[in-house]
Amino acid sequence: GDLLQGNPLAYVAARVDLTGQRISVERLTGDLNGGSLSGNGFVLLGDGGIADVQLELTTDEWQPTSP
Repeated sequence: GDLLQGNPLAYVAARVDLTGQRISVERLTGDLNGGSLSGNGFVLLGDGGIADVQLELTTDEWQPTSP
C-alpha cells in the first residue's frame, strides 16, 4: 500500500545538496497526520537512472489512517 494515502503530510522542509551524480538529503522535516516526520540520506544517479538510494525516515507520534 501507499504509506501516505490518507495520511496528510504538511509543513515539509528539506535541505538538499547536489554534487555530481549524488543528491544528498541533509535534513527533512514535516508534520505527518498529527505527528512529525524527519529524515536524511542520499540518491545516487547512474547512467540509466537511479543507481542507489539510502534514505532514513523517522516518525514520532504518527497515527496511521486506514483507507
